[in-house]
Amino acid sequence: MKKLLLVFAAILVLLLGACSDSSKKMDEETKELNVTMDVKEVIKEGKITFKGMTNLPENTKLVITLSNDDNFKAQSKVIVGDSKFESEQFSNKGNSLQSGIYRVGVTMEIASVQPKSVQAIIGNDSENLKGELVIDGDSGKTIEFSKKIEIVGAEKINHEVLIKEFKEQILSYYNRINDEYDSQKNSFDPATWGAFARDFREETNKSRSQINQSALNQGEQMQIAPAFVDLQMLLTAYAADLQNRGDDKEIDRLKSQIEDSLK
Repeated sequence: MKKLLLVFAAILVLLLGACSDSSKKMDEETKELNVTMDVKEVIKEGKITFKGMTNLPENTKLVITLSNDDNFKAQSKVIVGDSKFESEQFSNKGNSLQSGIYRVGVTMEIASVQPKSVQAIIGNDSENLKGELVIDGDSGKTIEFSKKIEIVGAEKINHEVLIKEFKEQILSYYNRINDEYDSQKNSFDPATWGAFARDFREETNKSRSQINQSALNQGEQMQIAPAFVDLQMLLTAYAADLQNRGDDKEIDRLKSQIEDSLK
C-alpha cells in the first residue's frame, strides 16, 4: 500500500509538472497582441472630436493627428482607458474647420516612453504587437491607424481672397503713412504726428492679430505678416527723418519690402 501511494505521488508530480509546462507555453503564446482599433468622429458646428476603441493596454499613450491638403495640421495626445480613448476638440483656432476632406491618424508613442505596465504587455521594443496596424517606425516598432473623413457644413475659405484682403489693408496703411509724412515735411508738428503714430500702431497691431487668428496657414501668414512690422518700422524711420536725423537708405529699404509684399 505504501509503495502504491509513492507511485501515485510520483505520477501526480509528473502531471503537475506537465500542466506547469503547458501553462508556460500558453503564457508565451498569449504574449502576442494582435492590435485592433476603431475610430469614430463626432462633428458639431464644424468642430470635431474623435472617439476610439482598441485592445491596446490600459494607459497606452497615443497621438491623434488631423490634417488636410491645405496645410492644416493639429494633434491631440490621449491615453487609453477601459479600452477607449477620446481626443480634445479639433477646430481652426476656435472657429469651425473648413469643409473638405481630412485625414485622421492615430499613432502609438514608442515603447520606451510608455508606462512600465504597458511595456510589460507590449514588450520593451513593442515586439509583442502584431497585426496590420503595426509598423516599423524611425524610432522603433509602433502602431498606425489612418482614414479619410469629410467635414461638411463649415464654410470653405478662399485663401487667395483672404490674402488679397490683407494686402489691401497693407496698401491702405502704406498710402496713409506716406500721405501723413508728406504733409509733415514742410511744417513738422510733433503733437499731430504723435497722435497719428499712436493710432497707426494700434490699427496695424490689430491687423497683425487678425492674420494670426485667420484661416491662413503658417506659410501664407509669413507672406504678409512681416509687412505690418515694416510699416511700423517705417513709421519710426519717417519720424526720425522729420526731425532731421533720418536714414534715407533705411527708408528706401523698408518701402521696397512693403511694396514687394503687395505683388
